[in-house]
Amino acid sequence: MSYVYVIKLNQLSYFGFHGVEEHERKTGNRYDVDIAITLCREIPIENLSQTVNYADIANLVAQVMKNNFKLLEEMALHIITIIEKQYVQNSFFDNGKITKIWVSISKHNPPIGFLCKKSTVELCKEY
Repeated sequence: MSYVYVIKLNQLSYFGFHGVEEHERKTGNRYDVDIAITLCREIPIENLSQTVNYADIANLVAQVMKNNFKLLEEMALHIITIIEKQYVQNSFFDNGKITKIWVSISKHNPPIGFLCKKSTVELCKEY
């Protein structure tokens, strides 16, 4: 028997200075980040050392958001890469494996010349 856990963080909210246009990188904007990490294990999770720590993930994303990106796609890839380095490449779990990392990033009120509450990019990497 195997167990498939999907650990999610929804609507992490950050302020950052990202965008293609120079004025976006000067004034900044609010961004929402959703993350889902799929963890497969042969035995049930019984303590924090056997799973993904939510606070660690939120802090990793906060570190990424301090950088400047022109594209949401670039930002999403960087978030997945830093989670991958922390949890996937280090063989972090005994009797378990991360099989998927999914990231969604939404930019509030993107400057596209029309009313738009959010623009969103989603990226998923499977292992």
